[in-house]
Amino acid sequence: MKSRLDEIETRLQRWIENSAIHLPWMDPSMDLTHQLARAVQNNLSTTPDGKTIAPSQFTIYIPPESTAAWQIDDHTLQSLANALQQGVHSAGISFLSPPTLHVLSDPQLPPGQMRVQVIENDLSGQTAVMPTLATSSSTQTPSGACLLTPDQKIIFLTQPVINIGRRPDNHIVIEDPRVSRAHVQLRVVRGQYVLFDLNSSGGTAINGQRVTQHTLRPGDVISLAGYLLVYNEEHTSAD
Repeated sequence: MKSRLDEIETRLQRWIENSAIHLPWMDPSMDLTHQLARAVQNNLSTTPDGKTIAPSQFTIYIPPESTAAWQIDDHTLQSLANALQQGVHSAGISFLSPPTLHVLSDPQLPPGQMRVQVIENDLSGQTAVMPTLATSSSTQTPSGACLLTPDQKIIFLTQPVINIGRRPDNHIVIEDPRVSRAHVQLRVVRGQYVLFDLNSSGGTAINGQRVTQHTLRPGDVISLAGYLLVYNEEHTSAD
């Protein structure tokens, strides 16, 4: 008898074999079908009435040098998402909302590799949504960008994409019960960090104002449901 993982992989592989186009992620060596199926299997949750729920938001990370070869139209991604939905349903699993797939670049990935990440379900009926942005023409991080924590520690920001939350796989892990497992994402857009709230349960505020998206400026006070961080850009000087 097939496991849930096998059933999902079979559906995805069938879609790839029947597809009229060929893209790098269809290569078996890239292992996209297994990574997507494993992402579902590892992030299942159960509702109070006993229903098994799969995550709905999937982001496929690729190396920046592969971006040109991974130009995928929305129709193709939607078709793959439909195949994933069919595979998940055939395995007896449900979605809170139709699955969506995004492709983003990750400078930390070596050539020829890829990574699938999900935003876990919030069983109150919502999912934390990963923002979808075209890769910016400039991913140069702001000089000396950093966050100051409540205990006066300085966290320097050196990556073009930074996830912040309680979940251990975030770039910055905040072990505070007020902070959601996936609370915010910082992304470099045209040389500046832009903050995106990932549909966090406690919300995000900048300088006391509730936001879902905000371009950060030095001195901005970020409140993650009451946990405070101060954004700054330190410039080297003789001092």
